[in-house]
Amino acid sequence: MFYGGASLLAAAEDFASTLPYAGRWPDEIRRFTDASQPFGHFFKVDWCDRRPVVLTAYARFKKGSTTAERLADAASDIGFAWPDACVRLRDALGEEPFLVGLRTAQDGVRQGAVYFALRPIYDELLREVVPTVAAAIGLESEHLPRIHADVEQLHDDESLARLGMEVGIHYTAGSADLRCTFYLREIPGDRACRFVESAGSGEAPRVADLAEALPRRRFLYAGVRYDGEGRRTGWKLYALVRPAVPLADLDPTGSPTAELLGKAFRAAPSGTVL
Repeated sequence: MFYGGASLLAAAEDFASTLPYAGRWPDEIRRFTDASQPFGHFFKVDWCDRRPVVLTAYARFKKGSTTAERLADAASDIGFAWPDACVRLRDALGEEPFLVGLRTAQDGVRQGAVYFALRPIYDELLREVVPTVAAAIGLESEHLPRIHADVEQLHDDESLARLGMEVGIHYTAGSADLRCTFYLREIPGDRACRFVESAGSGEAPRVADLAEALPRRRFLYAGVRYDGEGRRTGWKLYALVRPAVPLADLDPTGSPTAELLGKAFRAAPSGTVL
């Protein structure tokens, strides 16, 4: 994932134009941007077997520069119906969105996501934020203990107070289903390992190796996604690094390992999210 301004958006459009499945997506992103006027952009490519299979463009907004209704209108203008849950969540949280993602995939699926930045204390996170986000996607309260357990495993008091967190609602075009994701900041490697072990994916040893290679042995973010029935549908760990070798010598499609991080990347206050 890369962050930048208008030049990054232009480069993303050029890259997308080389992929037949992207279709009108580059033009739609440009039109959405013209209508919503973000101050920055993220561009992410998901790879599978060395093929770019998913493209996501994110528009980032300054606090007070936009509203959920304005973003819904901009999405509607490019033919993407925005779920009412975004406005409901805005009203419940008392915060306007700060980030919008629009995604197109090789399999034809089109998705959108809207994100809110929060800075709750831990008790507020469990008592107010988690139930509010869950209610916005129709998640019954009986499923909240599972989310609470995940948050408790990943939560770090210092980072939550200092950096806050993000929550997002994800919508797939043509579907009535919504999913929510909780993003916690500055995750210590040992907490990440315990969480991954509880997820039963068998990735804990690899996560431990990666954590050893990261600055302060911390991941930048942990994101955990849930569907409308309270099932955990996925998790991701993010680290902030930048290339330590010429870009031409990097293979961004390779699976990240501790060795790769040590040789090809170095820690950075800004750079590439791997």
